[in-house]
Amino acid sequence: KRIASTAKRDFTNKITKAWEVPSGKTGTKVKVSVVLSPTGNVIVVNATSSDPDVKASVEAAVKRAAPYPMPSDPAARLEAQSYIATFTVNEK
Repeated sequence: KRIASTAKRDFTNKITKAWEVPSGKTGTKVKVSVVLSPTGNVIVVNATSSDPDVKASVEAAVKRAAPYPMPSDPAARLEAQSYIATFTVNEK
């Protein structure tokens, strides 16, 4: 469990760094669910947000940040392949 949660935290950091946040959207939340391959490539990404620009920008960031570093432990890798996170727009 701990290995997978560390991997998911690393995923969040990679996405945050790759995210080109739309201006003027401070405080907007976006929930993203991602399915990854065993090698860390994006199979499915689906974001939900009240703002279509924020939704599109985080989906693009998820794809840009790939591939994701997957845990070597098989059980942790399997758990890390399904990832859900909520992001809030903060002006950079």
